[in-house]
Amino acid sequence: MAPSAIETTIQPNDQLTGDERARQLRKTAGDRPLDRFTYGPHPISGNQTDTVKQVRIPTFSDPLDERAFRKLHAAACIRWLGLNGYNNEGAGGHITVRDPINSDQFWINPFCKSFKYMKPEDLCLVDEEGIVQPEGNMHAINPAGFAIHSAVHQARPDVIAA
Repeated sequence: MAPSAIETTIQPNDQLTGDERARQLRKTAGDRPLDRFTYGPHPISGNQTDTVKQVRIPTFSDPLDERAFRKLHAAACIRWLGLNGYNNEGAGGHITVRDPINSDQFWINPFCKSFKYMKPEDLCLVDEEGIVQPEGNMHAINPAGFAIHSAVHQARPDVIAA
């Protein structure tokens, strides 16, 4: 199984403000301590003194592990939407995630499958032309979802998910 996001807790250093902690971190981390990916209020900026949880995105040595990670989290996102009342018939709505191996392809939920029951193996891999690829679920996809998401993924190669 692919690794999941890593959660760490940052404890304030002797109740220093975020700016004071940033100055301390620059001594060891270089000039750009704020470049790290974090979630929520940044623990080393402003007047933040309370403990803050950070979520880090893991790195992968094997692209197949990264593919599994992306598919798992896309399916979890879709299920979360379904459990909150969105698109339980599966006819509308789409979530996509770029494939890390073939960056011109992306994974999309199949047409007419309830969001509530989505699994990573249900996702369809589709190329820029809209052709469903055999590496994924060979199932019909939503044409509107393909049109919208392929335009996003083609226009913004830096976007991982939409």
